Amino acid sequence: MSRGRGWSAGTCGRDLRDLGVSPAAAHAAIRDGKRIDELVATARITSEGGKQRPGDPEAYDVLGPAGKPETTVRRLVAAAARTRGLTTTHDDVIRDLEAELSSIELPDPERELEAAKRKIVEVSRNEAELRERIAALRGRLRTERELGESTEETTEALEAAVAELSEASTERIAAEQALEAAKRDARKARSVRNRRLKLQDRLENRRREARATLADALSEEFHAARKRAGSLVDGDSNGTIGSEFGGTASQLAAVALADLEVPIVVDASETAIGDAGRAAHILEVDVWLCEE
Repeated sequence: MSRGRGWSAGTCGRDLRDLGVSPAAAHAAIRDGKRIDELVATARITSEGGKQRPGDPEAYDVLGPAGKPETTVRRLVAAAARTRGLTTTHDDVIRDLEAELSSIELPDPERELEAAKRKIVEVSRNEAELRERIAALRGRLRTERELGESTEETTEALEAAVAELSEASTERIAAEQALEAAKRDARKARSVRNRRLKLQDRLENRRREARATLADALSEEFHAARKRAGSLVDGDSNGTIGSEFGGTASQLAAVALADLEVPIVVDASETAIGDAGRAAHILEVDVWLCEE
């Protein structure tokens, strides 16, 4: 028998635990604008009105599924702020850095460098073997002349070996040039990688500053929302904007601050929340209650 569904003005709570829909599957379905009944044949549950998918999928991923978030309070609140269209003075720089990073193709010359090194070893060994062979043939030729024996066969073999040596020497020179080119490419690749790392560091710093700005803008609202969200979970004390890990109440508070226009998925097993309707009423957002 299905568990009851709670309702409040403007929001609804849906309990999907009897349908076998995992929090991750429900979250992905909402994020990608899919119907839950694509995942569970017996379910016929879709979002009531609103958007078909979240306006900011990345922020939606930060905010849910609500359970035990492994992220900072600042990141949670900043994600909520983004769903409300809040911006910062860092945003233009962030977009420029993202565009610059996406335009950089990271070369990978290591395979060519290793192949060039192997080629050098191969052709050098072949050249050395040919030189030894030529030395041996010349020694045999001298002996044959001293003994008055026929030298025709040895002479032909020597001429063939000398011709092979010439080709091998040319091949070695080409291999050495290829190795130098591969080394230059490897140096260029290291330079590109270093440039990318510096850009990534700058980008992460600007993103961090943007999150701090956004979180500070909603700081007062967050603490008020967290008091409400705290009534849904017990023993969750990490709640300041600067907390490293915010805990469930902080995540739910950020959800309450967000302008999602789509349901949020709550993991019943992680939050110990058992009443979807009450959660929807307190958070003022549509709630889908799921568990593994």
